[in-house]
Amino acid sequence: LTGEAEGINKARALVTEELIRSWFEDLKKYLKENNFEDVFKDSTRIFNADESGFSLCPKTGKVLGPKGWKNLYIIKSGKEKENITVLILFSASGKIGPLLVVFPYVRLPRALAENVPDNWVIGKSDSGWMKGDVFSSI
Repeated sequence: LTGEAEGINKARALVTEELIRSWFEDLKKYLKENNFEDVFKDSTRIFNADESGFSLCPKTGKVLGPKGWKNLYIIKSGKEKENITVLILFSASGKIGPLLVVFPYVRLPRALAENVPDNWVIGKSDSGWMKGDVFSSI
């Protein structure tokens, strides 16, 4: 099989099923202790979000892998290339939230801010990656 390797960082490569299950158990415990379990009874309060990064200067590499494998990864190190990140949000009730696009700027250019579609939310970070301060700046 030949395909394109997807770069992931070291932290993502170290994630295990056990760590994920533990995280959900901790969440369940927290919700129960704080009487928030009713959240799961209302589909308008349950959301799923996924982010995708898009390199503005992609550099791909061909790899060989086992037959039938759909995802092949390569762990990258060093400085990341310039990119944008897009966050898509859906509720369990089927509603689609606003699209969040994070650009690699310290200050957003006025022309960009004035010309994005109305249903987009735009953010900025020095790298174009999602960071905690992106959410406090929108």
